Amino acid sequence: MKKWLNKARLALLASLPVVVFFTNFPLIRLGENSSMYFEISLPMIWLAIFDLISLAELGNFFKLFKKHTRLVLAACLFAFWCVLSCFWSPNPLRGILTAGLILAIFYAILSIFAEVPSKKFLVREAKIFIGTSFAVSIFCILQGFLDVFGLQNNLLCVGCHYQVLGFPHSNGFAIEPQFMGNLLIAPSILSLDILYKKIKSKKGKGWFGFSVITFVQLLALFICFSRGAIYSFGIAILIIALRDIYHKRYMRPVIYITTSIIAFAGGLLAQGIWAQISPTSEGFFEGITRSIDQLTLGKIKPATNNNEVQVDGVIILTPDGETNDSQFTGYIEESTDIRLTLNADAMETWAQSPKTMLTGVGLGGAGRAIAEFKQDRGEREIVQNEFISLLLEIGIIGHALILWLLFQLIHNRNKKTSVVFWAIVFAYLISMNFYSGITNVWHIYLFTPVLYLLPGIRRSKAHMLK
Repeated sequence: MKKWLNKARLALLASLPVVVFFTNFPLIRLGENSSMYFEISLPMIWLAIFDLISLAELGNFFKLFKKHTRLVLAACLFAFWCVLSCFWSPNPLRGILTAGLILAIFYAILSIFAEVPSKKFLVREAKIFIGTSFAVSIFCILQGFLDVFGLQNNLLCVGCHYQVLGFPHSNGFAIEPQFMGNLLIAPSILSLDILYKKIKSKKGKGWFGFSVITFVQLLALFICFSRGAIYSFGIAILIIALRDIYHKRYMRPVIYITTSIIAFAGGLLAQGIWAQISPTSEGFFEGITRSIDQLTLGKIKPATNNNEVQVDGVIILTPDGETNDSQFTGYIEESTDIRLTLNADAMETWAQSPKTMLTGVGLGGAGRAIAEFKQDRGEREIVQNEFISLLLEIGIIGHALILWLLFQLIHNRNKKTSVVFWAIVFAYLISMNFYSGITNVWHIYLFTPVLYLLPGIRRSKAHMLK
């Protein structure tokens, strides 16, 4: 029986690199209330089954506790504080459900480390991860073409269609482009690292084919058009490049940066082509300039025709005097303003009393607490910053426990861990400034531990893929 359960556990782990890409499709909708939707996703089902099977390995958990007592204790204390905060949460149901997810995720992570798979298995895991990322990236590109040609594309989110800027931005199987872009950060960086190692090796076999795989993933990341994902990816690449340059190693920075620039140019080209062939009146040049305007937060403005009339960024007339279906001409200030306003409201709610600052409003209570404090807000509005959201919900004590957990993770790290892994982790931390929540970023919490164990991550000179 135990042998069968172990095989099932490994089979589930092998499926994890695929499952994390399907955060919003398929989705089982159970209902809703005033503050949230009740939904079950594929990663949620995976987590429940994996935890149940891992109960058979409970003895290994205690071995891990003996070996890394402070680390496991830090994780347990943080989880305990999250559960405890549900008692004073203004939205206890959401708090309990969130606490349940946190406990389930923590147990899954501890189970992965308690019974580490073989090196051969982990190499196969990396292949599955990059292969799935490549396949989903192709789907993202096809999503764009399906949209501009007016073909049925129910998976594309409401604000992702060509009518917004003249060209679409893909969201794959995620709820929004920012989460699809976030999903592509790790496989894109891993692919760049493998490409570098293939080019660097004496034999150099397969580098051209793998460069195509890498390019497609980077292209998909850019056409998802998520500033948070693109900025985070860029910072990760910069960290790796600066470290290598500091040590007078220039080959990897050249490969990383050159490939990324080529893919970014390809993304601009795709957006220009989509703007040209979409039913709206924008052309190739408008597509490119609007993309740059949005990515630079309006710092680089597109050239506009004097005959165009604009009201709050919406085009009323084209140069020919015809109605233009495209809603915005460039940088959408509203997308930034809403985030900043919600963050400011969250901080005001958090600072309303010393008790709230210390203990927070309670897990899951951010939306309702802001709605009660700021009467013009709805309960379903989410703080678009994970750090601020957690500060509001679990307070300074909760944040202190997070910092202690991070300190223990760094203290217990493998000294041979590659800079690539830490760059990916830092990219994820940066990206958390643009969203909050767990259910759309399962890959961060569930697959990052697997990334840490990959042979190419643990030993920088080893090939992850052959």
